[in-house]
Amino acid sequence: MASQHTVKQGEHLSRIAANRGFSDYRVIWKHAGNADLVNQRKSPNILLPGDIVKIPDKQVKRETAATTKTHKYKLSAPILTLRIALKDFDNQAMPGIDCEMEVEGKTTKVKSDAQGLIEQEIPRTAENGKLRIPALGIEVPLKIGHLHPFDVESGCKSRLINLGYFEGGDDALRLRYAIEEFQLDHKVTVTGEFDDATKAKLKEAHGC
Repeated sequence: MASQHTVKQGEHLSRIAANRGFSDYRVIWKHAGNADLVNQRKSPNILLPGDIVKIPDKQVKRETAATTKTHKYKLSAPILTLRIALKDFDNQAMPGIDCEMEVEGKTTKVKSDAQGLIEQEIPRTAENGKLRIPALGIEVPLKIGHLHPFDVESGCKSRLINLGYFEGGDDALRLRYAIEEFQLDHKVTVTGEFDDATKAKLKEAHGC
C-alpha cells in the first residue's frame, strides 16, 4: 500500500525519491495515486509546500542468469541538471562568461554557452549552492527546489526576483511597481497585478 509524503520547502521530487530509496523519481511521478498532482503541477521539480506525494511500495525485480557466468547490471537513473540563463540589464544573453558553480560544497568551473545558458549536473539531493562570476564580482545564492509553481503569488514573486525586477520583501507598493515594469517590458497589459496573462508571461520569460 502506498504511503504519502507532505512536501516541505526546498523539496523537489528527485530529492524525495532519493531519500525514500528510489533511484528514479519517475517511479513515483507516474504512480496512479499522483495523477492529480501531475496534472496540477506539471513539473516534478516545482512543487508547493503542503503538496501530497503518494509513495508507492518498492517492487523487487528478479532476473534469471546462469550461475557459472559473471553478470553485470547497470542501474539507470535520470540525471538532475541545474540550468541558469545569464542576461544583462537589456535582457540580452551573456555568452562565454566564466563562472564557478558551487553545489553542496563542490565547486565546478563552468562557462555560459552562445545563448548565455549554464547547465550542470548536480546531485539528486542538492538544495544549496552559489554561482560566482569573478569578472563581475557577483556571487548569487542558489536555492534548488525552492521555486514555487508560477500560478501562486509566491512563485510569481520569486520569478520577478530571479529576473531582476524585484528585491523581495513585503513592500506592496514596490511589488506593484516591479509587476508594472515587467508588464511594460514584455508588452502585457499594465495592471500592477499577477493576472493570468502576467503569470503566463512570467513563466515564459523565466523558462519554467
